[in-house]
Amino acid sequence: MAKRFLTRDGRRVGVGDRVWSANHLPWVVRRIGPMSGMPAGSPLWAFMDRDPSFPAQPDLDDTLFMAEEDFPTYVYRSHPSDGGCARAGCRHRPWGAVR
Repeated sequence: MAKRFLTRDGRRVGVGDRVWSANHLPWVVRRIGPMSGMPAGSPLWAFMDRDPSFPAQPDLDDTLFMAEEDFPTYVYRSHPSDGGCARAGCRHRPWGAVR
């Protein structure tokens, strides 16, 4: 069975799923596994690439690594909908974004 991580909004996601980081950036989960060179049984990490639907930004990284224990704190399955987006100036509205 494929490994899936729990998000802040209570959904389980795995490889190929699109997610949002708490700073309103979209990502695609590319791999879930231990860091390279770590022995079997080491903590798992999600390795993510910037969602290609989001315009490239010269000052933003194209990759994100997140430990399984931190995933439910910083990653959402859906765009965060607590109203903070508008206050933060977030205007990115691709797939499934909640206004």
